[in-house]
Amino acid sequence: MPTAAPLGTSLAQSQSRNGGTPSVVFLHGIGGAARGWAPQIAAFKGAGLHPVALDLPGYGARPAVDKMDFEELAADLEVTIDRLGLERPALVGHSMGGMVAQTAMRRRPDGYRAAVLVGTSPAFGDAKGEFQQRFIADRLGPLDAGATMPELAAAIVDGIIGPSPDAGGRSLAIETMASTPASTYRAAVRCLVTFDERANLPNIRRARALSRGRARP
Repeated sequence: MPTAAPLGTSLAQSQSRNGGTPSVVFLHGIGGAARGWAPQIAAFKGAGLHPVALDLPGYGARPAVDKMDFEELAADLEVTIDRLGLERPALVGHSMGGMVAQTAMRRRPDGYRAAVLVGTSPAFGDAKGEFQQRFIADRLGPLDAGATMPELAAAIVDGIIGPSPDAGGRSLAIETMASTPASTYRAAVRCLVTFDERANLPNIRRARALSRGRARP
């Protein structure tokens, strides 16, 4: 996986130093993109925070990849945090982004003030297990049969959202899924089934509250 270019910051990217304002870093899921966080970026900026939405390797304006692993994804996140000068940002990770966040917290136990993990898990299980192999076959089979990501995007999104989704949110999710390069999607699916951070859960330390005032215990 290429590591020369740090994570893209296609939203809230103009400010390289947060000047003491609490920062929040948003990490998308397997078929997402930084632009998928646009509503949250607007809301968090309105609340006086410094939000930064990132494209994982292979997504958004970043070159497509054909392999990835969680250590490299977390290292790439660290490069961007350091480059932007973000001091102990809070992490918001959705799905695979939540797994990247958990890996990052293990690598830098004191590096983050808080974490919000959405629609994610501390483990996906044994990469060689029956469930995981079936997951890979189900997700990649249509691509192997010749379908394209734009053709599959709506069905993939509808399979993972709730029964009454926000119409705008659904459209945005389909758009980002459709624009995901097939090689990146394949790499992400194969990466996903390797995830297991259960052993580190007891080591995650309580973080200071994300606020401008005094940190609550």
